Amino acid sequence: MLACALAALVACTVSLLATAVPIARLFAPIADCVEDQRGFKYLDDRDLINFVDGTENPRGTERVAAVLVPSGTYAGGTHLLIQTYLDRQAEWNALTIEDQEGVIGRTKFDDIEIPDAEKKPFAHNVKSKVEIDGTEIKMFRQNRAIGTAKEHGTMFVGFAAEASTLTTSLRQMITADADGNYDHLLDFVTATTGAMYFVPPQAFLDAMTG
Repeated sequence: MLACALAALVACTVSLLATAVPIARLFAPIADCVEDQRGFKYLDDRDLINFVDGTENPRGTERVAAVLVPSGTYAGGTHLLIQTYLDRQAEWNALTIEDQEGVIGRTKFDDIEIPDAEKKPFAHNVKSKVEIDGTEIKMFRQNRAIGTAKEHGTMFVGFAAEASTLTTSLRQMITADADGNYDHLLDFVTATTGAMYFVPPQAFLDAMTG
């Protein structure tokens, strides 16, 4: 089984490089590659603090509506937020399983969302959720584990039709509300990078290049 896992990891790395190297070469005349960070799928889509990540992602037509700009010059484009967080593993491991679940807002082993009435007000899935007039505004997360056994964490990769969905979620996580509640997951990670991008649609790029 270990040999199979190692073979799969090697195949994944080779596949990533087969894609990344030509892309870097393509952009070399106009851009410098200053960072090369490769992520990987861990177990059943878990992060390296062992909670399933992205469970509430929208699917099907709901995903399309959440991710793509619906109309106008940039219809079909999307907003992309990338952040890198390193886990403070020793501090996280010092928590009980129950306390870890309180921080995340889901159960650890069977990935069941804690009922709203029982969630901690500082839970990650409370503070990161964006609502307008009582309606949740979804984003699509495609996070990946990163790093080594010594230093590891998560690369947050979030897509949304509106940039405000991403910035509002981040603001709610960082900023304490009137009761002093912020996202307590931030107590156990260290943010190292972060940037927002707009990904234009193919039609827009085609029009620019003639």
